[in-house]
Amino acid sequence: MESRLPDQPLTDYTGQNRHVCPKCHGHLSRIPRRVIDHMLSFFVPIQRYRCATFACQWEGNVRLPKGAPNTTGK
Repeated sequence: MESRLPDQPLTDYTGQNRHVCPKCHGHLSRIPRRVIDHMLSFFVPIQRYRCATFACQWEGNVRLPKGAPNTTGK
């Protein structure tokens, strides 16, 4: 599993921000964070994602862009 945190989401054809897989550039689906992710989010706002491409199955944390509201630390 990679520990890379992509900083910038890409913009898709509809103009909406979406995160892309750093491994295969496929669509990412948001998944629940682990306890360690919640603790890390106190310092760096992150969300956890999994690649929707069956063959890839990348899973990891993605850093929220600067200026985005931090909805992760509840």
